[in-house]
Amino acid sequence: INTNSVPLSINLFTQETVEKINFDLIDTSFSIISSAYDFDFGGLGNGMKFPHPTVDKFMLAYSAWTGDNIGMKLSEFTLKRMFIGGIFDQAGGGFHRYATDREWWIPHFEKLLIDNAELLEDYYNFYLASGSLEIKEAFDLTYEFIRREMMGESGFFNSIDADSEDIEGKYYTWTEDEFIDAIGKDEQALKIFGFHEDGGTVEGRKVLKVSKDIRDLSRELGKDVKSTLEYLREIRKKLLEYREKNRKKPNYDTNTYSYPNFRLSEVLILSVKDPFSLKITENIRGKVTRRLSGGKDGLLEDYSSALLALLASYEVTGEEKFYNSMIDLGKQVKDFMTSDGFVESKDFNDYSFLDMPNESPNSLAIRSLIKLSVIDNDFQLNEGLIRKLVNSDPSFI
Repeated sequence: INTNSVPLSINLFTQETVEKINFDLIDTSFSIISSAYDFDFGGLGNGMKFPHPTVDKFMLAYSAWTGDNIGMKLSEFTLKRMFIGGIFDQAGGGFHRYATDREWWIPHFEKLLIDNAELLEDYYNFYLASGSLEIKEAFDLTYEFIRREMMGESGFFNSIDADSEDIEGKYYTWTEDEFIDAIGKDEQALKIFGFHEDGGTVEGRKVLKVSKDIRDLSRELGKDVKSTLEYLREIRKKLLEYREKNRKKPNYDTNTYSYPNFRLSEVLILSVKDPFSLKITENIRGKVTRRLSGGKDGLLEDYSSALLALLASYEVTGEEKFYNSMIDLGKQVKDFMTSDGFVESKDFNDYSFLDMPNESPNSLAIRSLIKLSVIDNDFQLNEGLIRKLVNSDPSFI
């Protein structure tokens, strides 16, 4: 992993911009998020849970600005709980769509490229900030999953279905006998992956989780964290080999949509200088379409994520071809800008400001132009627009 990147977008604000921001709103936002936090299992609320990478990004930035690490610690705890939960595919890596329960144990099994792209960014940022081996392992296993399962000839696939053989989660869930067939009779492993606990079943089959925090598990096993993660990786390798040999895979949506591909490419270029992602950004030429292969003109999310991917490519390589492309694309992103924010489409005056839970198109546009303005002053955002968008009504949070 590249540890030289700066993960916090707040570092790209000029002092002039910072002076326009209502800090009371930022404190209010932190208070609202903290009041909804689940201190037992991480995440927001006490029921069904989605990952919220944009919340984690805010909490990390808040800690950096204030010097109070509580925001960072809350989100880091959430990421670690997700990593040991059933929302993370314990055999094959990568994250499912959301958890149906408070403990992150029972997921909706669909896997989306955009979710995994944003979570890779999330785990990468927190690895840079914390140096946690658990966080890095979650990143590595998810990256390996994407390369293995979602990479096509010209781009990354859009999603993997939840069902296989007409049964929800059949591909991902286990009976005890199957688990033993995969790794051998190992009571310790059965206990670690949740077979000694009640619950955690779908259609009578177990959703795997790691039953304890990695540090607590390490103490129980008499190992350090690094050795424990290596031990778990060996078990996961056997489980994956068994699953791929004995199960019918779910259906794939093999469309290569521009927005999730560019979001993923940005993250992988910054974190590991991924050559396939660099190839994707090299093909950005003027007009951005909804699919990498062409077709209808793109929306704000397509253009903004393409610009972010180009900025990442230029930051990592310094190659002039990326510079020229991003200047041209920056002008096109500005074409979406109005006095009230950025419209979703050049043809309709619809606005999308909220992270639901994926990062909103307006946020992507603002981030991309702020980064570009560091290189070229022609892309400084209008002062009135900054005031309107950054100092929003906290009821939106």
